[in-house]
Amino acid sequence: MKRLLVALLLLAGGVQAQTLTIALREDPDILDPTLGSAYVSRVVYAAMCDKLIDLDERLNLVPQLATAWAVSSDGLQYIFTLRKGVKWHDGKPFTSADV
Repeated sequence: MKRLLVALLLLAGGVQAQTLTIALREDPDILDPTLGSAYVSRVVYAAMCDKLIDLDERLNLVPQLATAWAVSSDGLQYIFTLRKGVKWHDGKPFTSADV
């Protein structure tokens, strides 16, 4: 964690790095958030992926990629309002089809 903070501080100060290496005590079991089950995998996903919603320190649901959400009257569907202006790393827009 200290190395990550140092790297971020160096980047903020105008020093450009070619590679940022972060060490983990274990390897993630798989790099697919839908299939991974190991705690270390969750740490990696949190650094790589945004979620629709997250939990705060009091376990309240808070928005990330979804700005609002509701449950259908039969309880079988979740309806998410997606944040506007979000783009993938390649510049393509984030859409409901992606979810």
